[in-house]
This record gives sequence, structure tokens and C-alpha cells, in this order.
Amino acid sequence: MIGTDENRAVLHVEVIFWNGKRKGPPSLMSGKYCPHFVAMGTSEYLRICFLDRTECAFDEPAFGNAQPLYPDTMDYSSLKTMRSS
Repeated sequence: MIGTDENRAVLHVEVIFWNGKRKGPPSLMSGKYCPHFVAMGTSEYLRICFLDRTECAFDEPAFGNAQPLYPDTMDYSSLKTMRSS
């Protein structure tokens, strides 16, 4: 889901880090973990940076806030707003 934080886009995301793919789960709280997202049905890599989250564990959903790194030069519209019912 995309929200706003002081007029900057903030993504409220759920991610899962699978055991065996990494040595350890990343720290989402440092502000230094900046992976690429690929929206389903696309092949474009969109660079984001996690802003905060408690520490995560392998194979469990983690919820956090992330921000697009290049909103002025990349189209992030493929990351659609999703709401649970």
C-alpha cells in the first residue's frame, strides 16, 4: 500500500525472506537496506529503501515502511495500492 509521509511517498509493505537464500535476514531498521522491487507482471526493477521495521525472521512475514529512491526519474506506479478487507 502506498501512503504519504510529509509529502513523500511511503510504501507499507509485507515481505518474506526465505531461509537458504541468505545467510541471515537483513536489518530493515538501519535505513541502509535498499533492495529492488519488481511488481508482479512487470520486469522493471524499482529501487526502494526500508525506513523502519522491527527485526525480521526467516520464512515469516515482516511488515515495514519503505520509500522509493528515485521517484523523480522512475515510474513506481506499478506498485499499486492494495487494501485488505
